[in-house]
Amino acid sequence: MSSVTSNKTLHTLILLLVCSLTSLAQTQKSDNKALVSETIDAERTESLESSVIEDIKTTEQKIKKTQAQLDLVTNYRANAEKRIQLIESAGLSIDAKTGQLLRQQRSQLPTVYSLKQQLDQVNVEITNAEITLLDLSNSLEPHHQDTDTLEANYEKYISKLDELAKITRETLNTTQSYTYYLDERLLWIPSIKPVQLGEFKTELSAIIKLFSPSSLESLFKSLRRDIIKSPLLWIAVLFPLIILFFFTSKIKRALEKLASRAQHRDCLTIAPSFFSTVLSLLLSQLLPLALFFLAWRCDSPVNWSSGFFAAAISVSLLSFLNIIATQYGLLESHFGTEKHKTKLLHFHTAWALVAIPSLLFLSYSLHSASMSPTGRISFMLAMALCLYFAHSLLKPSKRLLASEHTPNWLLKTLYSIGVLTPLIYLLGYAIGYIASVQTLLDHTVITIVFIASISIFARLSSRWVLISRRNFAKHQARKKHEALKAEQGSKNSNDIPSIEEIEANSVDIQAIATQTKSIIRFLTTVISMIALWNIWSPVLPAFTALDNVTVVQSHHPAYSSDAQTEENSSSANSNPVSSITSATQSSDDNSTFFSNSISLGDIIGAILIIAFTLVAAKNIPGLLELSVLRRINLKPGGNYAITTVSRYLIITSGILAAFAQVGVTWSSVKWLAAAVTLGIGFGLQEIFANFVAGLIILFERPVRLGDIVTIGDVTGRVSQIKIRATTIQQFNNRELLVPNKEFITGQLINWSLCDNTLRFEIPIGIAYGSDTQKATEILHEIISKHPHVLKDPEPDVLFQEFGASSLNFVLRGFVNHYQYLLSTQSELHYQIDEAFREASIEIAFPQTDIHIKSLPAKALEDIPEQQ
Repeated sequence: MSSVTSNKTLHTLILLLVCSLTSLAQTQKSDNKALVSETIDAERTESLESSVIEDIKTTEQKIKKTQAQLDLVTNYRANAEKRIQLIESAGLSIDAKTGQLLRQQRSQLPTVYSLKQQLDQVNVEITNAEITLLDLSNSLEPHHQDTDTLEANYEKYISKLDELAKITRETLNTTQSYTYYLDERLLWIPSIKPVQLGEFKTELSAIIKLFSPSSLESLFKSLRRDIIKSPLLWIAVLFPLIILFFFTSKIKRALEKLASRAQHRDCLTIAPSFFSTVLSLLLSQLLPLALFFLAWRCDSPVNWSSGFFAAAISVSLLSFLNIIATQYGLLESHFGTEKHKTKLLHFHTAWALVAIPSLLFLSYSLHSASMSPTGRISFMLAMALCLYFAHSLLKPSKRLLASEHTPNWLLKTLYSIGVLTPLIYLLGYAIGYIASVQTLLDHTVITIVFIASISIFARLSSRWVLISRRNFAKHQARKKHEALKAEQGSKNSNDIPSIEEIEANSVDIQAIATQTKSIIRFLTTVISMIALWNIWSPVLPAFTALDNVTVVQSHHPAYSSDAQTEENSSSANSNPVSSITSATQSSDDNSTFFSNSISLGDIIGAILIIAFTLVAAKNIPGLLELSVLRRINLKPGGNYAITTVSRYLIITSGILAAFAQVGVTWSSVKWLAAAVTLGIGFGLQEIFANFVAGLIILFERPVRLGDIVTIGDVTGRVSQIKIRATTIQQFNNRELLVPNKEFITGQLINWSLCDNTLRFEIPIGIAYGSDTQKATEILHEIISKHPHVLKDPEPDVLFQEFGASSLNFVLRGFVNHYQYLLSTQSELHYQIDEAFREASIEIAFPQTDIHIKSLPAKALEDIPEQQ
């Protein structure tokens, strides 16, 4: 018993010992884990803390840098505004020295784009820092000394970032405002004095010095140093250009082959035109690429780089125009341009390719203080040649840029722009606006390059439409040919559709081509408007100076409103009639037709709004019909009604916007509106009634385009529905203008309003004694066999009545359109007459028997006796 107890005790002791050892091991393990966790947290905290301290230092440096930029911009603006205010208060114009100072400040300002990027980056950093701070508060041990320090550093970092964002935003707003302030004025500030006679001699000497041995030696030394410094770059650029130069003859032969291939009517791919465009670009950009490379790598004391760059741009454009105007070029061989037009373009680009880049090279190369004041004589000569170039090509009589549908006013507008632009630049250089002209010239060159590119794109798209049209036509012709062979007994005729099925499922190629061209024209117009806006938007602030040029000045009464009120009050107490007169005069004095003075900028803005309105009114309704209305199942005439009303709305909105641009508001024309309303009540009521009737016609549609109508004694087809009158084209091809009110208030017969099916009646009288049953059979046979008489409703023949001298029949039938009505009746008349004569059925005519009861004796004597 004791042994058993001792064994149990021993087992218990062993079990307690094992449990103790296990607990001790687990405690040691948990302590080790806690120690490792504390080590990891400590390392992470230390890393984050060192990183955030570094970020705080970087942010503080950025704050100092941005604050310096803000102080610079603020000081620049304060000094500029003070200087300009002193000049303007003295009644003087801003001189060239001030203009040079403002341009120097403009070049030293930070760009708005870079400041916007910096602000966006700061906002991203603030967000990331706040997220990191939130993660720290959730993951690390709270109320720990290291954790509290790290959170405090992050809060400091976020505070610094907020400060940086505030300063950056203020710098952005200040820079943007001052940039706009400078751009408003810099274009109108001269750079130097007007041209003097002595500059011709000075510039001639500068040109001689430019090509002197010392100057050329400095150029060659600069290029040699760059070749030694970057030989691989020169090899990588010059080697392809040299290869391209030796392949020019092969490229020309390839262009000739592509041109001959594209001119064949069986050309069913756009590939020749596409490859011809690519090869023309390669061939025309050989010399410009070399000049661009020289402008990039040239580092000479003489300003050769600017000359090479200006020459490269002009050569690039003129060379491309010259190549596409050759006999095998894009214009004649691929786009179908007339030969005399391509010859004209090729001739003028040939001489311009030599003269204009050379003068521009001289002008920009001489634009350095050591050689010439400006080099503007060469530039003025270049602009004179550009003027002659534009005059020779854009003259309306040449119609170089015109198709058969291009209006003359558009050609005259393009000619005016093309001639006036170089003339303005020439005069601007002559009177000293060097920097202004160069700024406008840069945007002009970009605009010309874009117009040339979008024109090539549009012509290639038109070429693609033509080729697609050929493919459609060829495909449909092949299917018709197979169907015809199947009908003639060819094999597998069951698998080939009939000609009728093919014609029913055939595509209207002309309609698809027209729609595609309209879409391409609209897309190119929209792209052009967006691109031109982006190109010229940096220059637009300068044109706000036109708002200071007052054209019409509004006059306001000199006396105060209080004095006027007292005067009206006293006059009202003394005489009611005089008070009414005084109030009327006061209203007339205070209300002018224009609410504000009209400036030159307002007038130009109104003209642009009207021009845009005319373009929109011409194109947007067609685009609406093409893109939306064709997909909607509207009733006949619904598309025309919607497009016409949309055109009216566009024109009305444009006119209101143009009037608002020049200050003609409702408050200033309410008396005119009252007068117009009174006129409507008297003399203009007919015009207003026709206008309202026109709207009713468009929406209610009792008359639609193409309907056959009879109004009064006139029958014809509706060809136009306008705001005042509707045009009816009679069948004798004369047009009758009917006021819209007549269609609403008068009696009108619309032969095709709900249904084009029309019934005709042909009355026929045969002589007494004729076989009526046979006549009925003949008439049934004739009308049932006519191709334009409908089988449903079925035609019929009625024996109508016993007439005074004939048996009267009525032949009734139906045609599916008014255009067949008269011709069908005429053909039936011929057939009935011929059939009745063959059947010996007499068509009766009126007969009258006269019975004489008595005559005077003298009349009887005059009657000759019968032999």
